[in-house]
Amino acid sequence: MGIIWLDSLFTTLWWTWNFWWAGSPLLINEEWDYDPNAEPDAFLKDREKADLSWNYLRPFFRSRGYILYLNRFRGENMPMLWSPDPAGPPSCTAPAHPYARRAFTNDDEITFFTVSGREASTELQIIRMLNTKSARKDHRNHTIPVLEFISFGPDWVFVVMPRWPSHIFFHDFGTIAECFQCIEALLEAFDFLHEHKIEHNDVLAQNAGINVITNDNAWYLEGLRDPLRVRFALYDFGHSLIHSVEGRWSTKEMNQVGRMFNIPFRHLQAQIPDFGLLLNDLQRSEEEEGVRLTARLALQRFQEIKLSLTTEQMQSPVHDRVWDRKRGQAVSKMDRPQQLPSNFVKWTEV
Repeated sequence: MGIIWLDSLFTTLWWTWNFWWAGSPLLINEEWDYDPNAEPDAFLKDREKADLSWNYLRPFFRSRGYILYLNRFRGENMPMLWSPDPAGPPSCTAPAHPYARRAFTNDDEITFFTVSGREASTELQIIRMLNTKSARKDHRNHTIPVLEFISFGPDWVFVVMPRWPSHIFFHDFGTIAECFQCIEALLEAFDFLHEHKIEHNDVLAQNAGINVITNDNAWYLEGLRDPLRVRFALYDFGHSLIHSVEGRWSTKEMNQVGRMFNIPFRHLQAQIPDFGLLLNDLQRSEEEEGVRLTARLALQRFQEIKLSLTTEQMQSPVHDRVWDRKRGQAVSKMDRPQQLPSNFVKWTEV
């Protein structure tokens, strides 16, 4: 066990002694993660080990101004439930960027952490690069902003980020303009990543967020996508790769982006046929004839479509909710209405 170097001699000595006295209680590297698809006994065992590490560091993070959520065991074969620490401060009703806006009253702001060991992981290298001053100045850099990097000795680095829930496609798109703002932000994000030869390598809707916190049981909320206030971000770079040269990985990843767009946006082809053609080209397989789109080409094609639309077309209401892949047709908003939990109370600040 080495010395836990921190920002003062006192904290260095105290935490080094405490760490030794506690028997080096922290996990290393991948051990912090647990497989949610594992057998229940294995999952609970791994989760318990990870929780012990987080709980050990609870006073350390508190000294830095962060109060971790509490983990309450809900009974045998039941998932554990994270909930805010009652000792924490009350929620801010109108937080400013980079913190997420509020869409209902009974939730709390949180931040989350990723971990790296002594050897900087690829994930940490990428996150550091995406959060340099020059990278943040690029308007295409729609990746989750970092609040702070916290080191605990030489072996642990924690990345503190604001909570932007992965509800990027969950809630109502009122107009074509609202749909296009979301699509353009994601295409710009992948263009930015690929320009820097970064492959996200885990293109899923759950790895993109929106700066609005809502009740997880509320679906298709309206009025959350004010163009002047809404922001979108990619995150979760745990599987990402850094390449030395451009290659097939770029068009392959954009194929996955096209597939991610299918459910929330394929229905727009009824109003904008050229957008449907763009989705088709994004999803072109290697065996099909034609040019497979890079992120740059996809973004350029999309922006050409956007510029071709009039103001009236951009403000046209969206009538359909999603695209049903099995039936090959759109599902209207009337067929998929808004869903609200009984205790939902909307805030006007959003």
